[in-house]
Amino acid sequence: MKKVTRIAFLLLALAMAFSLVACKKANEPATGDSGGDADSGAARRVLRVGTTEPGGGGFIPWADGTPQAGAFLVFDALTVRIGDGRDQRLQVLKSVRWADDTTFIMELRDDVYFNNGEQMIGEDIIWSMEQSVVKGTGAQSIFGDVDFAASTVSDDGMTVTLKLFQPFGPLEENLERVRVTDKSAVENWSDDDPRWWDSPVASGPYLVSENVSGSHTTYVKRDDYWDKSMNSPWDEIIVTYFADPTAMFIAFENAEIDIASELSVQDAARVMAGNVQNAATVSYAAIPARANLCLFLTSDKPEFRDPKVREAIANALDREAIGRIAFGEGLYVLPDSVLSAGCNYYVTTGSYDRGMEYAKQCMAESNYPNGFETHVVITNMDTKVWELTQGFLGELGITLTMEAYDFFTCFPMWMEPGRTDMNLINIPGGNPGASAYQVFVGHKDHPFSAVRITDPGYNEHYQNAIRSVDSAVQAAEYAWLQQWLFDEINSIPIVEQLSVIAWHNNVIELGDGNLFGTLRYHLGLTKAA
Repeated sequence: MKKVTRIAFLLLALAMAFSLVACKKANEPATGDSGGDADSGAARRVLRVGTTEPGGGGFIPWADGTPQAGAFLVFDALTVRIGDGRDQRLQVLKSVRWADDTTFIMELRDDVYFNNGEQMIGEDIIWSMEQSVVKGTGAQSIFGDVDFAASTVSDDGMTVTLKLFQPFGPLEENLERVRVTDKSAVENWSDDDPRWWDSPVASGPYLVSENVSGSHTTYVKRDDYWDKSMNSPWDEIIVTYFADPTAMFIAFENAEIDIASELSVQDAARVMAGNVQNAATVSYAAIPARANLCLFLTSDKPEFRDPKVREAIANALDREAIGRIAFGEGLYVLPDSVLSAGCNYYVTTGSYDRGMEYAKQCMAESNYPNGFETHVVITNMDTKVWELTQGFLGELGITLTMEAYDFFTCFPMWMEPGRTDMNLINIPGGNPGASAYQVFVGHKDHPFSAVRITDPGYNEHYQNAIRSVDSAVQAAEYAWLQQWLFDEINSIPIVEQLSVIAWHNNVIELGDGNLFGTLRYHLGLTKAA
């Protein structure tokens, strides 16, 4: 279908809903204003953001190297999450529904336009989704069941019918992962085409005006953004990349940036204690990762198949001590399920907190009262946590030996059966979509040898959960899985990380209740529709 070039756009500058509320008064100049417009005399409103993200990649919508701090300024997605992250709303779509277990229908809004003036149509959605599977590294498990060859677009281009090889319920809750680009404009671009660097074809409220590798990216507000229900006060957003979090915080205290994300442990402690320059104008929020750090015990090792041994280990771990070592004082919460309390389908199952004396009693009642030897392969980054764990296990008579390497050396070792007896795992970068599937896929299908769960009953319920498109069925099955993991002590939830973001509240005010996920969601510039 040939695309229709629009005749005119709305002239009102509009922003997309990322769930943060910018409430600066209209007549109050923003910090970092770069001067008045030559014609109107109005001051340009500039928001300056600091991040420890490496930055400087091209804006390829399906690539992991795309700057996350600004990707959703440039691209619109199929859906957007607001509030606490569990409130998923349609963005470029008008409606979605399951026609049957393997047919998912999406109706596209007819007023969405790319920054090249072309209207977004259904073939753009299907193609962008397919690229995320073919070329991306993080979406294969989400959209891998889509039969793209059998999926269709209506004659008017506004309705997409996705056909699936088999039912896959989590597809709907992960639609925000699809950033849409104009197929007809970019399908012949290679991934190293320089136009991805600063001229991506996208439909979001901002354009890339400058992109300096490892330094900063500047975004300017489009004067023709399609979504008239949103309005951003920021004419320009400058995201600066800091290799050193301390340098970022110094820039924040000196008011060189307005928002500082992912503070270091030391700087987070200062902010939380109010021990910062101009403390009255500094606000902060501690944002949950929605991904619990869990300890897995391999079922390949006979000793770990003993339920009393597993119970002993679970209750011997001082989770508070591990949280302080892993993430820092006050930067963690203790979970009561393998799912974070902020996830869809979470239920409380309990926690293992009976302490060392109870753990020793369990060990004495096991088939290995005199202890045994065990071995782990770990990354250099996890050494302190494992040394602490080593001490706890030692009190039970369990001798833990460790091999520490960089991640890329560890990874193939983890996939060798019998190479490591335990593993610590969560979702890198957290789980901003609050997706239960993102957690359970790591428990079921993870390649690490110490993570696989082979119990037939567990795997049957897992399949029931992901192969149903009925939310009530999914809720029941995910509840069963959480309780089974707790009862069988196969995955021991230890701590959930909190990430601290700080901002100057005389420049921008971000509502605590609306903060979730990682920085890419923190640039939500105005109220959500």
